[in-house]
Amino acid sequence: MDLRSYQSNASGSAPTAPASPSVGFPQGGVSATRPGAYWFHQVGEELRNILTVGGVTPNNATLTQLKQALDAIYLNKSIGGTVSANLIATGSLTSQGGLVYCQAAPGSNAHFWFNNESGVTQGILYWRRSSDEIVIERANAAGSAAEGYFALNNLRAATDLNLRIVGSDRSIEFENGGNRISRQRHYAGGGSVGAIEKYVADAAGANERMVFQASHGGATQIIGPGPTGGSVSVNNVGLITIAPVGAEETLFLGTGVVRAGADNTKNLGNGTVRWGTLFAATGTINTSDPTLKTEMRPLMKPSDALSLVRRMGPMLYKWIEGGNDIVQEPDGFDEVEAEDSETYDEESQEAEMETVTTTQIVPEFTIENGKAIARIVEKTIEQQRPKMQAYPLFDEAGQPVMRIAKFAQPEVRAMQKNEAGQDVEVVVQEATPDVFEQVMHHVPVLVTKTVQRTRMVKKIEQRQKFKDVIVPRPGRRTHAGFNAWRIEDLFKLYGIEDCGALVKDFDTGIRSLRPDQLIPFLAAAVGGLAQAMSDAGLWKDPMGDRALDWQPGDPVPARKKEKA
Repeated sequence: MDLRSYQSNASGSAPTAPASPSVGFPQGGVSATRPGAYWFHQVGEELRNILTVGGVTPNNATLTQLKQALDAIYLNKSIGGTVSANLIATGSLTSQGGLVYCQAAPGSNAHFWFNNESGVTQGILYWRRSSDEIVIERANAAGSAAEGYFALNNLRAATDLNLRIVGSDRSIEFENGGNRISRQRHYAGGGSVGAIEKYVADAAGANERMVFQASHGGATQIIGPGPTGGSVSVNNVGLITIAPVGAEETLFLGTGVVRAGADNTKNLGNGTVRWGTLFAATGTINTSDPTLKTEMRPLMKPSDALSLVRRMGPMLYKWIEGGNDIVQEPDGFDEVEAEDSETYDEESQEAEMETVTTTQIVPEFTIENGKAIARIVEKTIEQQRPKMQAYPLFDEAGQPVMRIAKFAQPEVRAMQKNEAGQDVEVVVQEATPDVFEQVMHHVPVLVTKTVQRTRMVKKIEQRQKFKDVIVPRPGRRTHAGFNAWRIEDLFKLYGIEDCGALVKDFDTGIRSLRPDQLIPFLAAAVGGLAQAMSDAGLWKDPMGDRALDWQPGDPVPARKKEKA
């Protein structure tokens, strides 16, 4: 039911607004305002309009219409246009158009605040005016301070996009599915970047670290699996240190020096993985300084040394493996995408050609008796041209399109003598009107032909893969040396145990010799031979018996240090 009035005999038209409405103010001595007919009419119409906008049909039997209308207008409704005041959404805020704008006030930032159910701010998304950057800021649990933020800006260069991630512990971490991928730490106090840690999952799925670290003063950088693993470090003077997992430093590379991490603890190569050729400016390998030695004693009797050397059996030989070559061998196939050309047949509409014979009058020149003679001759010419089909032409209204085929001719009169010999005017040519004909539209006669064309297509090819394979190369050069097994047996025969001249690789069983330690045996043998020759009178020592009384256990005389 829709009634604007309830009392019978009411006026059928709305009251008019008073020309000079009174404004009551009893405290100021002005009588109170008396609501008139128009005031009640105005209030009723305003309320009625709210119902109409809310989609509620006015009904005098319902007393909740105004609430229904207000709920329909403001609850779960879109907000169009611009909101100049604060907008607080206690539920979901959805933009059906896909755009939500937050325009900053002059001199201020533009913010989107994220509060928890208690109204405490937990994060902010905003544009920071001072640095012209977009910031996502994480607040602490109390919402009183920022714990860290993520910012995008172009502070470095106008054309660059920079990323800044700042946390309270001065670290940046990236994760994938709960697994840490990388982390960078910035240690406080020195203003230097700390460790950049790269995390890689091993075969068992556990995370292993690769650390790139700069020490607090920039003195040391470390590259390695981490604090408990091996590492490569470079100090502030360029010294490179290599240390394996769970071991002390193995190798130092410094200015002009490559040395082991500790004295007399490391080997250069082994019995199965050897160096090829060692190039050196000097032949010094081991020191002979007596101050570094102990338990010095005579080697053996000269006669025994001569007997030992006699049985060493020097020989010539070639290596079974003189070196290694790296060759490439097939290693399966890879599927690769490639382009290739292919031909295909395509039906094409082309104009049908016909041969047309025409006769043309052309000049022809010949030379006769020293003169150029011009003659007009007819020549038959054959030409290939498209075959045409003629169609009558009509306009849009369906009327034929005409043209003048022959223009109108006037009547022509002339004076002639009649039979009586008199001059009379006679009609020589009758007047004729314009002759029209319909315009014909000519189009080529098309025929279908099969044409072979070429196009580029993508296809998957099986492309051969190759891998590098180390192939032993038989020895080619002839070498001079000894049989290490024979020398080992001779040492046992002469009672020489655990001599450094013999090197044993217990992993492979390979025996090697240190030629520098065989020289003393040769020297002892030559000395014994010289003594025998001297005793037999076959040779006289020019130095006599001088310097023959020194023994290995004698004290070492003091010597001055010499400069290089």
